[in-house]
Amino acid sequence: MTRPQLLRLIRAAGVALASLGLATAAASVLEGGLGLADASIVYLPAVIATALVVGTVGAARFAAVAMLVYDYLFTQPLHTLAIDDPQEWLSLALLLLVAVIVGELTTLQRSRAELAQSRERAAQALFQVSRALATRTSTEAALDEIADILRVEGGFTAVWFTLGGDDAAERPVRAPAAERGAAASNVDASGPAATGSSAG
Repeated sequence: MTRPQLLRLIRAAGVALASLGLATAAASVLEGGLGLADASIVYLPAVIATALVVGTVGAARFAAVAMLVYDYLFTQPLHTLAIDDPQEWLSLALLLLVAVIVGELTTLQRSRAELAQSRERAAQALFQVSRALATRTSTEAALDEIADILRVEGGFTAVWFTLGGDDAAERPVRAPAAERGAAASNVDASGPAATGSSAG
C-alpha cells in the first residue's frame, strides 16, 4: 500500500468513526434525554459525510453498520442485532439509498474534477511546448526544453529525441540526465575527441 493510499484509508476511517460516534451520541440524547421514539434519522448526516469521503461502496457498508449499531443500542430487545420492527427496515433502506446516491454523485464530481485538472495540465504543457518552439534559438535547444516538459508532465524517467533520415543516420539530440552527466564525464576525461561523439 502506497503512502497516499494509506493516508486516504486513515482519513476515511477517521471520518466514518467520528460520524458514527456523533450520530450515536445524538441518538442517545434524543431518545434517552428527550424521549423521542425513533432517532435513527440522525444517522443520515453521518452517512452523507461518509459518502463524501469514501464513495458508494464504503457509504453503503457504513449505513449497514450504523443501522446495526442503532438496533443494538436503542431498539427492544436491547443489545441484540435482531430487526423485527418494519420501521427499522425502512430506515435502513433510506440510509442505503442516500449512501448510494451521495456516493455516486461524489464519485462523478471527483471524476470531473480530475478530468478538469488533467486538461488544465495538458493545456499548460502545450502552451510551454508552443512557447519553446516560438522562442527557440535552435531546433536542438527547443527539443531539449520540450523533452524536459514531456518528462515532467508525463512522469517519465527520461525523454530524448533522435534526428536522422534512417536508423543508421539517427543521432540523439537530447539525452537523459544520467547519460548527459556520463557524457560530460567522458568529455573531461577524453578531451575534444569525446565531444563530437556525444552530440546533444
